[in-house]
Amino acid sequence: MSGRADTPVAGSPGTDTAAAPPRPAPGCALHILDDAGVVFSQASQDIFAFNTSATYIWCQMEEGLAPDAIARAYAETFACTGAEARDHVDQALASWTGLGLLAGTAPAAADPPARRSRFDPDSVPPHREPAVVAQRRYRVARTAVRIRFTAADQEACVHPLLAHLESDDPAGDETVIDVVALGDGTMALYRDGAAAMDCPRMGLLAHKVKGLVWYCAVMGADYLFDFHAGVVGAGDRCLLLPAAAGSGKSTLTAALCHAGMQYLSDEIALLEAGTFRARPMPLALCVKDTAWDLLAPLYPDLAGLPAHERMDGKIVKYLPPPVNADPVPAEGLPATAVIFPRYDPDGPTELRPLAKNEALRRLLAECIVVSTALDQDQVRGLVDWIGRADTFDLPTASLAESVRLVLRYCGRT
Repeated sequence: MSGRADTPVAGSPGTDTAAAPPRPAPGCALHILDDAGVVFSQASQDIFAFNTSATYIWCQMEEGLAPDAIARAYAETFACTGAEARDHVDQALASWTGLGLLAGTAPAAADPPARRSRFDPDSVPPHREPAVVAQRRYRVARTAVRIRFTAADQEACVHPLLAHLESDDPAGDETVIDVVALGDGTMALYRDGAAAMDCPRMGLLAHKVKGLVWYCAVMGADYLFDFHAGVVGAGDRCLLLPAAAGSGKSTLTAALCHAGMQYLSDEIALLEAGTFRARPMPLALCVKDTAWDLLAPLYPDLAGLPAHERMDGKIVKYLPPPVNADPVPAEGLPATAVIFPRYDPDGPTELRPLAKNEALRRLLAECIVVSTALDQDQVRGLVDWIGRADTFDLPTASLAESVRLVLRYCGRT
């Protein structure tokens, strides 16, 4: 699945639709979502969020109506002129033709499912058994990881951001990560003896190791969708906080956890097929320098944490999550709400109900990975789940007010 979501009602007017009535392409099906719809193309693995008018036109097409008849029904239903109705119908059909959603058109080739991250280890020398000076064991959900260090400063850099995940249980399979100094200030990372990534300097080591641990944990998880989202628990359920970088997602996640909500993740929501339970991935929260002052009153220890570099040039600190009274079960919690935070310093702070098709469009925009090629039953499950979930937009000027609103929604104030 490409992870895109469109409302295909735009196109070139004047499409020749006088021939046989249009029909959906094989493998394309509409799933109703409130007063709108979702079309899934199994051939291209694309999901399209339709608005109400596009959904209406598609339904008429499924009934076998020709474009003229669709336009007449559209004009009566939406109280517009015949010319306006025909223009809307022609634009929709032209758009769907271009997307390969109509019979006789060619859909775009589907991308293969992208479950695995791609590493570029060309600069990493072959693995040799390292001279280990220290090693630590950690557990992230169901994944056990042992990290072996070849220098004391490596352990001092990495362990603080993983210390809350340290485990004394050596039982079962574990992934071994070796951090190997190459003698010129650079390092190489290996996963079970295979080259994983290079690290040109100590300032990047925490970022690199955290990313590799994250990768191992994702590979050990059972999930269908991987969304870029914070995840916080509220007893027997959880809330997703999907957002693009810079929206304040991690900051809000940290503040909600300080207020007593359970911590599952600040950047990844792994949703299980069918149940839509979110797996816990409680790696340290990544706090950018722009949020340090905001979170300092909540987390006094933040000021003393070391700063680290990321590959994108951002300077961050890795904040261990607070320990809450209610642990999150290894199988995770069912996601029952989706809240889209977006930092807007000049606007109000409001928790606004969000239309389901718009919520699905935004959620798919934050889809990182789908673990397998989707079928219509899985997409129907996705649509049914988002239809049941509470969906909100959360423009945020005040962090404290955003926390208050979310807690009030959860019945915690």
